[in-house]
Amino acid sequence: MSRIRRAPAISTHSLVLLAFLAAVHGLVCAQAGSVELPDNARAKGYGSGWECERGYREDNGSCAAIGVPANAYLTNTSYGGGWECNRPYRKKQGKCVLP
Repeated sequence: MSRIRRAPAISTHSLVLLAFLAAVHGLVCAQAGSVELPDNARAKGYGSGWECERGYREDNGSCAAIGVPANAYLTNTSYGGGWECNRPYRKKQGKCVLP
């Protein structure tokens, strides 16, 4: 006598979990879509609101470009000028000069 194998049934727990994950995904997408983003900004990865992209800084509800002088590079800090001088240059009056 041969036995016919049946595919395992999907449990009720699995269906509930799948429905929950779909609902959470919908809420996250709805939140990200409802935030009005200024140019050069992105929705925060946590919480609500937005943050400026790298190379820009929040200024009166928009994102303004950080001016980086010659011989300097962007930093990932929210304080200071947003840039530092390359070695061996030093900051002087908003520029990077050799010592």
